[in-house]
Amino acid sequence: MGRTVSVLAAVLAATVVGAAQATTPVQAQGITGPELAAILQDAGYRAQLEADGEGDPLVRTGMGGVNVAILFYDCDPAHRCNSLQFSAGFDLPEGTTDAVINGFNRDYRYARAFLDEERDPFLHFDFEVVHTAQADYVRSQIDSFEQLLPEFQRLIGFGG
Repeated sequence: MGRTVSVLAAVLAATVVGAAQATTPVQAQGITGPELAAILQDAGYRAQLEADGEGDPLVRTGMGGVNVAILFYDCDPAHRCNSLQFSAGFDLPEGTTDAVINGFNRDYRYARAFLDEERDPFLHFDFEVVHTAQADYVRSQIDSFEQLLPEFQRLIGFGG
């Protein structure tokens, strides 16, 4: 009898948990190119939607006075993607040094910098868009990137 009661209690608990989960709205996972373009436009940014070489979305915009490409990663066949990357490149006449890039990478946690073959610096900023209210979270990441850009530009000697 004791075992029957415990099994019955376990079944009842699972039913209650399942019912609670069924009534909780499930947030869409990931984001599509058109969804991101709409978020950018609603926030006052331009948004040119394209596809990358693999057919995943790519959005071109501007932030902090520079051109930014937004790349999509971890995409499903319907092009709903779980992570984004802001990418900005800076064409400098003399490029910059490893020391500048290494210093930036040492001091900043969520972004990373690197040099291309001409020693021009690039800044990448990655974040996931899973289990979140996409519009609010993407706007918060845009704000973070916009705050980071002037500091990066100062470090590399761009525009000033």
